[in-house]
Amino acid sequence: MNVLFVHNEYQFFGGEDAVLASEVEMLRINNVKVETVIFNNKNINTLFDKSVSFFSSIYSIKAKKVIEDAIIANKPDVIHVHNFFPLVSPSVYDVARKYKIPIVQTLHNYRIACPGAFFLRDGKVCEKCIGGNFIHSIIHKCYRNSYVGSMSLAGMDYIHMKRDTWNKKIDKIICLTDFAKEKFVRFGIDEPNITVKPNFVESYGYSRTDTTRDNVGLFVGRISHEKGIQNLIKVHDKIKGKILIAGDGPLLEKLNGLKNFIVLGRKKPEEIFELMNQTSFLLFPSIWYEGFPMTIVEAFSNHLPVIASKLGAMEEVILDGKTGMHFAPNNQDEMVEKINWAFENYDKMRQLGENAYCEYNKNYTPEKNYKILISIYNEAILKNEQSS
Repeated sequence: MNVLFVHNEYQFFGGEDAVLASEVEMLRINNVKVETVIFNNKNINTLFDKSVSFFSSIYSIKAKKVIEDAIIANKPDVIHVHNFFPLVSPSVYDVARKYKIPIVQTLHNYRIACPGAFFLRDGKVCEKCIGGNFIHSIIHKCYRNSYVGSMSLAGMDYIHMKRDTWNKKIDKIICLTDFAKEKFVRFGIDEPNITVKPNFVESYGYSRTDTTRDNVGLFVGRISHEKGIQNLIKVHDKIKGKILIAGDGPLLEKLNGLKNFIVLGRKKPEEIFELMNQTSFLLFPSIWYEGFPMTIVEAFSNHLPVIASKLGAMEEVILDGKTGMHFAPNNQDEMVEKINWAFENYDKMRQLGENAYCEYNKNYTPEKNYKILISIYNEAILKNEQSS
């Protein structure tokens, strides 16, 4: 099989970029021929560039030509799109249709149903646009607090909703959780077109025994509002232990002087895995639905249970009382209760960590993921042949 990946990188390397790289490597290890066409937001610098991207996010003739050249050169059996915003645009689907090549689209976030991508506004879950009335996103400047940017995204979402692009132009859509699938079905995507395939990580082995773990917590991620950092700051004085903070972001300075937080800054992936081998639990207080947090699966692969908000992907991926614990979103008292319970019940947390590792082996290994992905490709190819 010959697969062409199409992806628009953001200005800073993120989870979607990591997933793409992992899938490319996984397929090549299994002797699948893979080529990539990568666009990059780093090229959007000037006011002119931003003006061009305003229109290209709706439909990009330039990206369409680049992808067409790649199709002619590589003759793929299937095209797999990860992120198409803003430089690729849904024009990729039309060029695939022109050459009768099946399209698979992974939806990492909720951008086609929510111009802000997160179903989050003013620190609370918001689904006002899920019915297709995107005017709310413009009024509230949901994309980067910008009327112009929000108008661009709302325009893209509205036009392609009306064209029924997501149903008519894509053969198979990959959602990362059943929770996300339900949201997209509510938005209007036909349920048979959606397949749930979680993300995965490679396990690099478990080098430490339980007795060498420190009874400390670990936070890994962007130090920002949507990740629940402000709630974590508010409960600092009530926490009965230390929490390592690995990451960077706009709220980093607000952690200064908080003695129970040990701020480590941004860490390389291998350093994160080492931290996960040293600590007792991962703390994931995010206040938005999340797509599919790679950090949680990385924790599972390192025998690390997760304490997280009972919300969206976290509620689905973390089994409460088995692979970790939940607390109600934005419920600071409940979050403190669960964190302190973890500090006071080290041995029980270790058992949850073993359960988490079993869950990883059951659902989130590259071997499991490869079988699911190849099956999706074959289904897309068959559907495309039947519709031709």
